Amino acid sequence: FDQGFDRIGQVSLSQLHRSPEGLLEIENIGFQAGPKDAPYLRAKGSIGDVLRFEGIDIDGTLNLPSSAILARLGNDDAGQFGVLDGNFKITEKGNGLSLEQFAVNVTDTDLWTFDTDVTLEHVQSVKGLEARSEIGIDDTSSFLEALGGAPLAGEALNLKLDITGEEQTFDSKIAITTGSTRAEVSLNTVFAETGLIARGGLSSDRVVVSDVKDAAAFLIRLGQQEKASLEAKETQPPVESDDRVPQPLVLADEPEVPTPDQTDERVPQPLVLAEDPEDQTSDQIDERVAQPLVLPKQDLSGATEQFMSVDYLATRADVDFGIDIKQIVGIDDISSVESELTMRDGKLSFGPLNISHGGGYFNLSAAMDVVDAPGLVSINGSTGGGDLGKIMSSIGAGIGAQGILNGRFSLTGSSASPQSFLKSMSGQADISMGRGRIDTSLLDLAGLG
Repeated sequence: FDQGFDRIGQVSLSQLHRSPEGLLEIENIGFQAGPKDAPYLRAKGSIGDVLRFEGIDIDGTLNLPSSAILARLGNDDAGQFGVLDGNFKITEKGNGLSLEQFAVNVTDTDLWTFDTDVTLEHVQSVKGLEARSEIGIDDTSSFLEALGGAPLAGEALNLKLDITGEEQTFDSKIAITTGSTRAEVSLNTVFAETGLIARGGLSSDRVVVSDVKDAAAFLIRLGQQEKASLEAKETQPPVESDDRVPQPLVLADEPEVPTPDQTDERVPQPLVLAEDPEDQTSDQIDERVAQPLVLPKQDLSGATEQFMSVDYLATRADVDFGIDIKQIVGIDDISSVESELTMRDGKLSFGPLNISHGGGYFNLSAAMDVVDAPGLVSINGSTGGGDLGKIMSSIGAGIGAQGILNGRFSLTGSSASPQSFLKSMSGQADISMGRGRIDTSLLDLAGLG
């Protein structure tokens, strides 16, 4: 580059020329982001057709401190959480932009593990998506302490996420392991012309309630610390950036185009390809001003709001989601849970929710018509095999009772809140008890004494 364009900021160009096919081609283009002596992103490659943005072959590497994704980390403690190392490859071979490789993992730390791999055959249409990510923490208490937070009951926590997709169809799977509890959520989603179709479920062979409580407490505490750190950074006055902390990439505003008498021949001017003069009027030719190349942004906000709106989900979504927990440890007399959530043609139903407790059972179903009767919910169910004495003891009634309860109910009320439902409910409930006895005080309580 005799004109001195071989380096523009942190972008370097080796060759810009016309290819044998008559295309404007860039070879050996390189760019980086971050401090010059230790950039956190480097990339190099070529663009075979600059004007059409085709024939792309770019390879790059990433080297980020963990503070890039953990806002709580400062310069002093960021080293404990390691460095995010990765690489990527972007290509375009005439059939659309492809992400052939994107791989990142955390190194130089014992506090946690992070590993992700993503490939995408066609970026614009989200075709051929394969994504896998895993996060592991051996001791959640030590992790919080290293972040400067108060310790909690420490447990191992592991999250795995797998997503595959082909344009409008996506399969997702999340596996959660904490302590001795392992649960899996699977979901198949189709964005069809008729609406959203989703099938999935939550399953687990064994859930220990204390494990779930510890994991929830850790995630809540971590979220609180991250939020507090972000708020603290927003209230601090601007300081000189540390070279190792990634900063947002901001492109400078386009400078005003100088008038002919102001133009210095040594100042590079925007490259504008001439249009055919026959397609322009005489006054248009003189008024042509070079404009920066801006690719149109695809506005997806409307589509996102549509798919997430209650009206859309209620009338056009077709959803089936099951729950199957075979063993629950830590809740007295409840050993398993099974249920299903469905949404179809404006009707939402949940159940039957089957709960096994001791030698008894409890079944519950709920339904709503969100189109014709959006303010009402109907609940019906049955119970059998419940020990009345244990029930009275668990609620602290202090009334002696013994016997096996059986019952069924069908109630309808307001869906605004549990209190509104209780105040407005109507329907019927039948309860019976066999082979039992109750104290006189319970008869008095029922008005039968």
